[in-house]
Amino acid sequence: MYRYNEKLKTKAEFIKSKLQKSLTLPVAFIFLLTPLSVLAKAGVDNPPVTTTPVASYYVSVAGVNYVDSNLAISGSLRINNFVGREDEQTIKFTWGDGSVETSKLMSLPGYYKSSGLISVNSWTKAHKYTSDSSWTVSVKVYRGDASGAELYTMASGTASFQTENTLVACGDNIDNDKDGYKNLYDNDCVKFRAPETTLALCSDGIDNDLNGASDLYDLNCAQFVPPEDNATACSDGIDNDLDQLTDLSDPNCASFIPKEDTLASCSDGIDNDLDHLVDLKDPGCAGFIPKEDNVQACSDGVDNDLDGKVDLYDADCTAFRPAENTFATCTDGIDNDMDNAWDGNDSDCIGQVPSENSADVCLDAIDNDFDGRFDWEDVDCAPFVTPVFCPVGFTSFFIPGFGIICGPSAGY
Repeated sequence: MYRYNEKLKTKAEFIKSKLQKSLTLPVAFIFLLTPLSVLAKAGVDNPPVTTTPVASYYVSVAGVNYVDSNLAISGSLRINNFVGREDEQTIKFTWGDGSVETSKLMSLPGYYKSSGLISVNSWTKAHKYTSDSSWTVSVKVYRGDASGAELYTMASGTASFQTENTLVACGDNIDNDKDGYKNLYDNDCVKFRAPETTLALCSDGIDNDLNGASDLYDLNCAQFVPPEDNATACSDGIDNDLDQLTDLSDPNCASFIPKEDTLASCSDGIDNDLDHLVDLKDPGCAGFIPKEDNVQACSDGVDNDLDGKVDLYDADCTAFRPAENTFATCTDGIDNDMDNAWDGNDSDCIGQVPSENSADVCLDAIDNDFDGRFDWEDVDCAPFVTPVFCPVGFTSFFIPGFGIICGPSAGY
């Protein structure tokens, strides 16, 4: 290794002497012939490469709304690797009519700074013009001095647009204000839309005023909507007045709805008056409902008068019910007169069945008065039956002809 370095050194000295004798040798050729180790030995260094971040300024305008000479805009901005101090970052609004507004980003609501990033997610600004013209508006973000003079202008970001508020701009098929809508479809052009208020515009099949409704479906065309209040319009199967109600279903046709108050209309199975009640169930047919008050009607198994009760169960048939006022009918366990009370419980049987209200009959274990209860269970026997309270381990027993006694319970 030592010998190799000595050879390199000798060769370098030789080249050096040649250079001193001849200045015409190309410099590039010299470097090609010179080993890197020799250059390093001679003191030629490679300094480290450093890169300074370049500031990137971005601004966008997302919303544009022009109404009655008032322009309202909104948007967002971002600065990456911002240069200088935080309070030097500036936003400028150039309104196109000679008006310019400049303010520090720090003064905007929603201002946010993090490391080398500055952002405002949603800024808003408004301007009032003295006349309606097509204005070119720009929003610029840059670094500036205290007076707003621009510094590092090459790094600034600008968003610009033209207002869409004139007849020309509203008919050039260009989204001038970059809000996503062109021409008359842009609400900024609403004043140039043709009002849909004439018979021609209300019958051309076009939504002329772009309000989402065309012709007679547009409320502006209400004066041209035909009425549905005559015999023809109320029977043609067409929703003439466009109220989604056709013919007799339309309240305006109420005077043409037939009545359901004749024998024919009350027995045809049709809801003639459209009240959702058919024939005899319709109050108008009350005069045609047959009565259930004769022998035939009270024994045909039909609810003739539609009151929910059939034949003898109908109070109108009371006169045809059999009587329950004899010993036989008052002791047969049947509600003969269909009044929901039978035998000893029916008031018509008083005097026809023996009573159960003496000491003798209240201890015979017989239901003497045929009311379904006997002896001590019958309320009529209460004065003649002495209750017995049995001690623990005993229970009460009834012995016919004797009365109530206590006896041992099961298990004792």
